[in-house]
Amino acid sequence: MVLAFGLDHVVIDRERPADPGHTMYTSNTAVRRGKPAITVESGGMGSTDEASVARLEAGALSVMAHLGMLDAPSVRVEHPIWIDRAQVVTSPATGVWRPVVDQKDNVAAGALLGRITDPFGNVTHEVRAPFAGEVLYVLGTPPITEGEPLAFVGHETEDEPKP
Repeated sequence: MVLAFGLDHVVIDRERPADPGHTMYTSNTAVRRGKPAITVESGGMGSTDEASVARLEAGALSVMAHLGMLDAPSVRVEHPIWIDRAQVVTSPATGVWRPVVDQKDNVAAGALLGRITDPFGNVTHEVRAPFAGEVLYVLGTPPITEGEPLAFVGHETEDEPKP
């Protein structure tokens, strides 16, 4: 299904709860109950620009065609980018987030992702990449609270990850 959807970055998430009674997301709940499911995102920061929405619409129609629900062409990703491990980097403190990376940047392990400052601009914390990978998203809004997501770093692999 994920290849039929047509987006090239595929994050394999193995960190979701295994107990069907404690799943938190629709796709996780479905998979834990033996139903195929995927979660897709397009754009960034909750944007609803035409291109992002069009990618989601085309993907949904492509999956429906792949499943035989529609008589239409199904697009298949030819060269997916498999993300075999990913981590949401959270804020160690409340303050003002000042990222130094952008979405799609490649970073080394320990690379600076951004700084947290107090309201006067004094740096209180530096936030670094947990491992080498691609920045899949980075929060663009400055005010942050301790524990909030700041960025999402994914490690790419050449081969489709095994179940």
